[in-house]
Amino acid sequence: MAEEANVAAGGPTMMDRVNEEFERIALADKIQSAGFDPDCVVRFDCPSFDDAAVGMTSDGRLVYDYGLMIKSMARKDGISEEDAMEFIDYNTIRSIPYAGENAPVVMFRFDRP
Repeated sequence: MAEEANVAAGGPTMMDRVNEEFERIALADKIQSAGFDPDCVVRFDCPSFDDAAVGMTSDGRLVYDYGLMIKSMARKDGISEEDAMEFIDYNTIRSIPYAGENAPVVMFRFDRP
């Protein structure tokens, strides 16, 4: 019953939460296969943008694709890409300086529309 009320209110379904956990595990495996300790890598986790992670820097910082972050948030939260961009710019990009020297990197692609 609570699951149905949450979904009706626009919240994530149980399947959405399961998919996010699989993304998180898959990203941890990718980080480890790149030679880094997943427990020591700083990630964006509220909200999670694991599906927008595209690589690592040589010093062990996770790299996210800004365009993929927007698409991910719009898809997961059922909002417009414009609203997702506004949220990410205000809440995520502005938080990077406070994440320390191992803060994630957000990549802005040259071919971004």
